[in-house]
Amino acid sequence: MRLLSPPWMFGYAIDMQQFDHSASLLLAPAAARQPRLGRLPALLKGLADPTRLRIVGLLAQRELCVCDLEELLGVSQSMTSHHLGVLRRAGLLLQRRDARDARWVYYRLNPQTTAAVREQFAALLDLSGFDDTPARCE
Repeated sequence: MRLLSPPWMFGYAIDMQQFDHSASLLLAPAAARQPRLGRLPALLKGLADPTRLRIVGLLAQRELCVCDLEELLGVSQSMTSHHLGVLRRAGLLLQRRDARDARWVYYRLNPQTTAAVREQFAALLDLSGFDDTPARCE
């Protein structure tokens, strides 16, 4: 009995009886370690908007109020407030009310959350344990 791989599958046929199995390197399936994502998906979802990324970039430089952000971004006050709310609920922002006039709210990045995002992202993209053995399906 001859076992042939269908030519349409690979563009050629292999006679499995004539195949030298001793010359091939069989690898045991390696269990990939599951990444620890923590809150990273929720944080990235909060950042998944160009305007919110611009806000984060601006707040990485200094504390700003809504009116400053509105002017710098060129968007309405309601849209700026919406984006700030998304970032705040994601835990990326801290807010401070002006002691003299409670109408003014100032925003800055939350240092603990930004540090956690950096750590989790670095761990997710850490290639130090990368196995560069070519993958092979059986």
